[in-house]
Amino acid sequence: MDKYIITDKRRYWIVMAVVCFGAIMTNLDATAIVVCLPTIAGEMNLSPSHASLIVLAYLLFETAPLMVFGKIGDIFGGRRVLLIGFVLFTISSFYCGTTSNSWQLIIMRSLQGIGGAMIISVMVALATLHTSAAKKGQAIGFITMTAALGVSLDPTVGGFIANYFGWRYIFFINVPLGIVAIAAGFFFLPRHHPPAQDRRFDLLGAFYQTAFLLLLIFAVNQGFEYGWTSLPIISALVGSLILAWLFIRRELKIDYPIIDLKLFANRDTIFTSLNFCLSMMVFGGVLFLMPFFLTHVNGLKANIIGAILSIIAFGQFLGPFAGRLGDRRGHRNIILAGVFLGLLAFVMLFITDFGEPLWWVIIALVIFSISQGLNKSPNITLMLASVPPDMNGVTGSMTGLLRSLGLVLGVVVFETALSEFIPASVSLNGNSLGNSGVEARLLHEGFILAFSLGIVISLIMIILMSWMKKTPKAITA
Repeated sequence: MDKYIITDKRRYWIVMAVVCFGAIMTNLDATAIVVCLPTIAGEMNLSPSHASLIVLAYLLFETAPLMVFGKIGDIFGGRRVLLIGFVLFTISSFYCGTTSNSWQLIIMRSLQGIGGAMIISVMVALATLHTSAAKKGQAIGFITMTAALGVSLDPTVGGFIANYFGWRYIFFINVPLGIVAIAAGFFFLPRHHPPAQDRRFDLLGAFYQTAFLLLLIFAVNQGFEYGWTSLPIISALVGSLILAWLFIRRELKIDYPIIDLKLFANRDTIFTSLNFCLSMMVFGGVLFLMPFFLTHVNGLKANIIGAILSIIAFGQFLGPFAGRLGDRRGHRNIILAGVFLGLLAFVMLFITDFGEPLWWVIIALVIFSISQGLNKSPNITLMLASVPPDMNGVTGSMTGLLRSLGLVLGVVVFETALSEFIPASVSLNGNSLGNSGVEARLLHEGFILAFSLGIVISLIMIILMSWMKKTPKAITA
């Protein structure tokens, strides 16, 4: 594999810059738009349920084909997948900014999500392929740090752009940057790649996985509006269960699965995977809820909301510290500490009275941010420790899938809880909260219900981690 290592330092750092820019851009656009959702909802007269589709469209189409594009990258080379992903992401970003109605925006966000999935699925493998063994850890560190930078910057950047230039420029800014990334990648990314050991591709399994997720997310997201016992929702739920069963049966039978279910051969892997997904679920839920909360309950503007939401994301930079602390004190202990802090944050938000001073909410978000930072790195370490070494690569791809799936479910579940306090006629008629006539005090009750879900999810995470039997051996100094 040494023949694929880039020895020219200048070319190597250009390649790393292209890959890291992909990590920033995909994470930035995944959630930057949430700051502007109240503004977009008011402009296009959208209910929270309808507005959530703008976020869900990206996250869902980034999630569903993630493992598929990873396999395609193994067969045809990560360079092709990455460049096509950049092209699709750049073009769809331009059209996101020029759309005149919500459904056009949702369709373009879906295409943007597919482009993001192509970039995310190959960026780690591409970077490590061209890096020497002694520096692979450093390369991965750069990617994770720039991804965290994207998550941290998105609320601030989104709020600033939306407040001073308009929300459409959140998408327009991707166009010149994307063109530069495409040009740099085309001229500097190596064209050769390792030949695939197995070029077979499970197309039917890919269809089952994608269709299952689409039907499940639709049913949960629209259940309140259509009615949980209505024919469309019941049909979608039954269809998703059938597709999930077909997918699992197929993945167990064939010898070239999209997702190797052997990953879940022991309880520890199941528990750590569930914990990671639930952690991303509450993260996505809070990111979606807080712009509406701060707009309609606290009356703040987008640039202020963006600065406040950055508090949540900056906890991601605790990852290296949490990893080292887990090496010394035990990773499960650090995860439990993080989950307990998350529980405390949700309790604080739950007992928040209408008209509570803003500093109380900010303190709760700071605690929530720390909890997220303590959870992620030790959780991934436990996931890797619970599988054989030769499956670590597949496990790494699985973390990307769990991350995106958790974010999707978080937006869906927390939005559904909020919608319980919004008349169904308002959602079905496509009215924004500002035009709905629903009093802020009643909306506040909807937020409280959503925060109670955060408490329940945190308690489930504590139970999962408490049942863990094995933990990586602590590393002494």
